[in-house]
Amino acid sequence: MTKKVFVLGAGGHAKVVIDALRKMEISIDGVIAREYSDQTTQSCAGVPLVGNDSFLTQLDSQEVLLANGIGHLPNQKNIRKRMFNIGKSLGFRFITVVHPSAIIADSVSLGEGCQVLAGAIIQADANIADNVIINTRATIEHDVQVSNHVTVSPGAILCGGAKLAECCYIGAGAIVLQTFSVGTGSVIAASSVVAKDIPENVVLMGAKPSINPI
Repeated sequence: MTKKVFVLGAGGHAKVVIDALRKMEISIDGVIAREYSDQTTQSCAGVPLVGNDSFLTQLDSQEVLLANGIGHLPNQKNIRKRMFNIGKSLGFRFITVVHPSAIIADSVSLGEGCQVLAGAIIQADANIADNVIINTRATIEHDVQVSNHVTVSPGAILCGGAKLAECCYIGAGAIVLQTFSVGTGSVIAASSVVAKDIPENVVLMGAKPSINPI
């Protein structure tokens, strides 16, 4: 029996995920969103909103797959991670979304629920863990290691052997040079260049890290 598919979240990232799923020829049965109200007719990218977060408890995890349409911004609590963990605790599996225009080497490992979006490139022996976003036209070079719940924003470049720890955020157009690492929860601002190892929970703007205020 074909499983039903529901998308979590109804914002901009959800629209991108819905488009990618459609291009993968995956039918979507509904969108689950906090702002859902049964008093009005609502939809996201043409897919009806069917309930809020509590709607998950009404679904059979053996008959449903989830796609995480919640984005991750560095100035917000990581709701994307929280909803992924809630879904897993309820027994759901998350779809790994790969836009047909993405280029992925045969030796790449993709974790559960990760998303590789339009025009992204992932090269040989890269390892992408669970619930990761590799956004539009991002480039992941050979042997890169990306841990759970990381976001790599549009146009960012991770050079060979770079390592990203859990929940870090790589801004649009940022570059992590080869073999350097970014610590847990750290934020690399847009267009910044990582040319040394970055510890956990700091913000890098340009080339100088500071204490993370988040």
